[in-house]
Amino acid sequence: MTRNMTAGNPAKLILIFTFPLLIGNIFQQFYSMADTLIVGRTIGVNALAAVGCTGSISFLILGFVSGLTSGFSIVTAQRFGADDEKGVKKSFAAGILLSFAIALVYPANAGNAADTSGNSGRRRSVSADYLHRYSRLCAV
Repeated sequence: MTRNMTAGNPAKLILIFTFPLLIGNIFQQFYSMADTLIVGRTIGVNALAAVGCTGSISFLILGFVSGLTSGFSIVTAQRFGADDEKGVKKSFAAGILLSFAIALVYPANAGNAADTSGNSGRRRSVSADYLHRYSRLCAV
């Protein structure tokens, strides 16, 4: 279904446009809460501390990837508006490829990201392990 976002009530169109983003952010918060509850009750204090210390890193990565995909959506929308079907497919494919590249690079550098979280010793290794698992989940 194609919706013309240039005609009609702007406030209504913006709300319709932002609703999926809002729902996605709400589910991300639910995931974080569930993750904290499960880790805290089943694994222990060190794991909970590692999850808490890596929360800002995870948020940074998600924000970065969201920004990149938003940028690609602008290019895709421009191609769509110009009735350039080949350009739409090309920009969509470029966005997917970049997302996969980030999904491959991020887990490899999760240990370095864990170093910036201020953890040492056991918490640092648990933080790196959590970031590896989290990044693989985000890649899916």
